Order: sequence, then C-alpha cells, then structure tokens
Amino acid sequence: MEQQLEKPVGADAPAAEVKKTPTVDELLAERERMAAALKEANKEAADRRKRLDALESAEKARAEAAMTETEKAAAKAKELEAQLNATVAELTETKISTAIEREAVRLGFTDPSDAAVMIDRKAISIDGKIVTGVKEALEALSKAKPYLLKQQTGGSVGSPSKPAQRTSGTTVTTPVIGYTTRI
Repeated sequence: MEQQLEKPVGADAPAAEVKKTPTVDELLAERERMAAALKEANKEAADRRKRLDALESAEKARAEAAMTETEKAAAKAKELEAQLNATVAELTETKISTAIEREAVRLGFTDPSDAAVMIDRKAISIDGKIVTGVKEALEALSKAKPYLLKQQTGGSVGSPSKPAQRTSGTTVTTPVIGYTTRI
C-alpha cells in the first residue's frame, strides 16, 4: 500500500488566498490597538454617562423646583379660599343677626339680643344683601314667648336712668336709715 502524504491545508490554494500566520509581535500589537480602542470607547461612554447624569439631575431639580412652586401656589390658593369662606360665613351671620335685632326692636322686644338667640333660624335665608324670613320668625317667637315683648301700660314708663315722675308727691321713709322714697 502506498502511503499518501497528506497535503498541508491550503497547499492547493493560490498564494494570494493563503493567510500568513501572524507572529507573536503582530498579535501583541493588535492586542494593544484593541485595548487602546476599548479604553477610548470606555472613556467616551463614561463621559457621556456623566453628562447624561448631570442633565438628568438638572432636569430633576428643575422639575422639583417647578413642582414646589406649583405646590406652593396650590397651597396658598387653598388657604386663601378657606379664609374667604370663613369671612363670607362671618359676614352672613352678621347680616342675619343685625336684621334680627333691627326687626326685634321694631316689633317691641324687651331685649333684641335675646330674640336673636331664641329665634328659629331655619326659616331665615339670605340672598345676596337681602335677609328674608326674619319678621315671620320673630312674630312666631313673640306668639310662643310673649313675655319677651315690652309690656304696654297706660301710665308713663321711665328708663332706669330717668324714672317716671309721679304726681302724688307722697314721701315714704323706709327702714333703711336716711333713705327716702317718693311715691
């Protein structure tokens, strides 16, 4: 048997197609080039990451500042609305109380502030500047509690600071020494 010698791979290939096996020095140089390119790419990527982080931080800070201003404005608006509602409620109560006391004086209540406390406020309403239902509520109160009205008498009635004068001229001495009352 004849032995056939094996042909080396690429022996039949033309010379242009045959790759030359790189030498160790060539491989080391290629490795150095690739390491330098990788180092440059990593440096560029790190720079871009830093720039992106800075831009994201700036955007986040701007958004937080804008949100904070918006939240501040919303809180201030809410606070002012609460103050407005409280002021409107106080003004409404003042208008109703004033209307009650004014009508109570006109109807002859002894103490208009008592009428303002005892009146049934459910029947009273306010529409803008007009308070309605006060007269009817006070008339109902005067029928239910007539003692709240001033008593009408035929004689002259004085006030505590200026008592009514009687014409009889009778003087009465009381048991308290030196105290005289004219009747």
